[in-house]
Amino acid sequence: MNGNFSAMRATADDLPELSRLWVACHLDPASLSERFTEFQLIKNGEGKIVGAVALKITGTEAVMHGESFADFASTDLLRPLLWERLSKVATNYGLYRIWTQEEAPYWRKSAGFVQLAENQSNEIPKWFASKSSFWLSLKLKSESASPVNIDQEFERFRKSELEEREKIMDQAITLRWIAYILCGLFIVFTIVGAVILFRHGKLIPHH
Repeated sequence: MNGNFSAMRATADDLPELSRLWVACHLDPASLSERFTEFQLIKNGEGKIVGAVALKITGTEAVMHGESFADFASTDLLRPLLWERLSKVATNYGLYRIWTQEEAPYWRKSAGFVQLAENQSNEIPKWFASKSSFWLSLKLKSESASPVNIDQEFERFRKSELEEREKIMDQAITLRWIAYILCGLFIVFTIVGAVILFRHGKLIPHH
């Protein structure tokens, strides 16, 4: 994170400060307060919230909403930090598409969102209530990356992990046998050496 800023997910402790921020940005704190865990925050060095945006996730899609700033003069600095945070969240959840109705030019010019064409209206997420027909969309990966494919990838990963674990176990068993053999040889050489010394001591005449 750049400078003295840090990014994090909102907690219940952030709710009072978030509510004041929403009011200042003409957002409805009553509806957003029930969904505060959707918000990702940027805090300054003093621990104050300077920027926030929410990501409502359903399946492999999400809607970005609720963009708010303590000082809109700092949006050029804070939006890239928010987007960096959202990108990590999207990767962790395996999202393939993000929707938004945020109209700031940054989201199109820098983040890569594109406006929805008229013939794509059927793709608008029904689970995000909105009276506006304006939508931006960003595909993070091929839509073919369905939950089924994700499950297949996970299964391949699991099998790979098992194979790697079995290989490590085989190596451990081999090393254990080598250790046993070396230990046995050491004992044999020790006994042989002791016998030789004993016999050699018997052969030496005593004065």
